[in-house]
Amino acid sequence: MSGPFNLNNPNITFVHYHPLASGLHDGFMSSDDKNKLDGISTGATANSTDAQLRDRATHTGTQAISTVTGLQTALDGKQATSTLLDNIAALGAGTGILRKTGATTWSLDGANYLTGNQTITVSGDATGSGSTSIALTLANSGVAAGTYRSVTVDAKGRVTAGTNPTTLAGYGITDAQPLDATLTALAGLATTADRFIFFTGTDVASLGTITSFGRSLIDDVDAATARTTLGLGSAATQNATAFQAADADLTAIAALADTSGLLRKTAADTWALDTAAYLTGNQTITVTGDVTGSGTTALTLTLANSGVTAGTYQSVTVDAKGRVTNGAALSAGDIPNLPATILTSGTVDVARLPVGTTSAVGVVQLSSST
Repeated sequence: MSGPFNLNNPNITFVHYHPLASGLHDGFMSSDDKNKLDGISTGATANSTDAQLRDRATHTGTQAISTVTGLQTALDGKQATSTLLDNIAALGAGTGILRKTGATTWSLDGANYLTGNQTITVSGDATGSGSTSIALTLANSGVAAGTYRSVTVDAKGRVTAGTNPTTLAGYGITDAQPLDATLTALAGLATTADRFIFFTGTDVASLGTITSFGRSLIDDVDAATARTTLGLGSAATQNATAFQAADADLTAIAALADTSGLLRKTAADTWALDTAAYLTGNQTITVTGDVTGSGTTALTLTLANSGVTAGTYQSVTVDAKGRVTNGAALSAGDIPNLPATILTSGTVDVARLPVGTTSAVGVVQLSSST
């Protein structure tokens, strides 16, 4: 076709060709692209990268827990937050035992505590040692092991002495009517042939065997004959003064019961056994008060400080015990007025001479201003 043509001619179809748009070239939109564009909501934002989509910082708004699979179950298994747990977590570095110091506060105790059984040692009235169990041994009280009918105990209930009395008096019984001791002693003897009765003490009877030798001595008519029978030498004829004279003190001592103790004279010709416990070694003496110290045979004492600082002072204050409690330097008020007659050397300033006085150089000070 050539020449002019009518655009309104219905018999003519105009075709315009333009390529579709691609990633490299502009062009017309395809029907698929148009449908995809129509599927995007108004106000929708551009897609982000997967990393951005997973980043919680890029999320806004809220989302129900129920919409996240397993989230509620996982939260139910977690420890609820509390100030108590927060304070424990805030302790930070360090080692030790967790110690509660307040309603919601904690600290780490770094002290060393026992980690096992410790050995315990017991001393005094009982001794022993051990960790989980201790076998104790009671200290001896001083009494010999045995069976006693009368005992002495100390303030701790321990038997310290014991005896076996054989009489009512020995048990301290004084209100019972006694039997006749002489008859009782005789009645208790079983006499036989060649035996004789003798007394070894007041109302104490015994049987002795009398032999043919004994009978031969008894029938001697005098002492000389008896000495011959006995075969005694010249000592038998010595004067009594050649031997130890009888003594009431010695008799009293010999009559003491056979127990342990110290001999104590309690009156004229009277002795007793003292079983009291006495010091057997040096005792520690402790001094307190104005002086302190301790020791046994020697004490080094330290005088307590009086409150004054050590030094040299011209003026001091003392307490009733003569101790200096304060010290100071002399002040003008501490020096009394002294007569000029005691001055024997040195130079006196003219200014210190009273008015009307002539100085050593013949100057008279008339007033304080001249």
